[in-house]
Amino acid sequence: MKIINICLVLLFLTACTTNRIELNKNIIPQKVYFAGVSFTGNYKDNSLNYPYSYQISKKHSLDKIFTNKLKKVNNPSLKLLTSLGNSKEYDALAMSLAIDLETVNVSEINSKSYKLIIDLYSQILVFDFNEKKIINSYPINLQYISLFDHYPNKSEIKSIIEGFYTGKNSEVKTNIFDLAVNKINKIYVKPQYGNRLKVNDIKISPKVRKILKGLKQPEDNFKTILAQSFSEALVNNQNVAVLPYTKGQAIGSKMPARFVNGDIYNFEIPQGDYVFNIDLVDLKNLTTEDNIQATQTQGFFTYINIELKQPDLEKIYMNSRFRGTETVILLEGQKPDLRLSYIETYMNLFNHFSQNITKKDSAWYEKTLAPDTYGKVKSEFENVENIINRCK
Repeated sequence: MKIINICLVLLFLTACTTNRIELNKNIIPQKVYFAGVSFTGNYKDNSLNYPYSYQISKKHSLDKIFTNKLKKVNNPSLKLLTSLGNSKEYDALAMSLAIDLETVNVSEINSKSYKLIIDLYSQILVFDFNEKKIINSYPINLQYISLFDHYPNKSEIKSIIEGFYTGKNSEVKTNIFDLAVNKINKIYVKPQYGNRLKVNDIKISPKVRKILKGLKQPEDNFKTILAQSFSEALVNNQNVAVLPYTKGQAIGSKMPARFVNGDIYNFEIPQGDYVFNIDLVDLKNLTTEDNIQATQTQGFFTYINIELKQPDLEKIYMNSRFRGTETVILLEGQKPDLRLSYIETYMNLFNHFSQNITKKDSAWYEKTLAPDTYGKVKSEFENVENIINRCK
């Protein structure tokens, strides 16, 4: 496999992580059992959501690999047990690394250069083992980018994704289990939370649906990517409890999970005390010629509406429109990767949104909001901050 260049990017993982736990001497570490690696969704979702990862799980003992990695966990608030043992204890909590989605995208830069981008979306699920009820989740996204002098084939792609799990591919500089250990070292697990947040619904307008169809992007996968990215931004920037998103299902729904050891469960996801609803209103892009004729600048615009609601009381704390903007430089002859550029624009918007909950950035306001909404959104962010503090 001839690779021209290679780059590894960890989305929202290292740049905005929570601080390492400092344990109060009076607090007893929470006991949590490692339940294994799992795949969310039904069996029929395998070929669409994670075709390579699921094949790899049949070849390698992912549980064994992750268990060895968990020896590096150093979180004084957590007593992590790598065997389910007496899981019927009254306070039995369990933890799983759940694989949600993998995406593979190849774009042509020129006739002799191809860019491969692989994304792996996963989350650490913490759940009550006896009641099969999810308590909290911590999303972890891994992105790998490399340049090839030929169109990469399935065998090459599988080898790279295999390296995500085994760490035995020299071209892959990290793996999902190391990232999970890093995340576990920074979380504070509690058996109960007073209030919890959840991305409840992502709606797609007819305009956006038409664009996604043209990009051959499945809607359900797109919703999962954005919901996870929004949740991860909240977790990393606000250190808050977030329940996992379940696509196409109502609040209080079930999440199917199939463990690599063969166990199958339907986890109950409690109703979020406060829920975010995100409407994807429109997508646009604009290309301009640069002074240097060998390059072009392409701008991407995402228009969304974000609502924060308390379902029980039907009370709305935020309901405003935001615009995400990003630019990329294209070399002469390079074909733009519209799908990935739109996703990255959404992700950057979510990251800045979560940061502005507690720290106002005037420059971001000017870039993202209509001027006549500044006062309204500032007041709404104060509401959101109060809600966030109730969920910690």
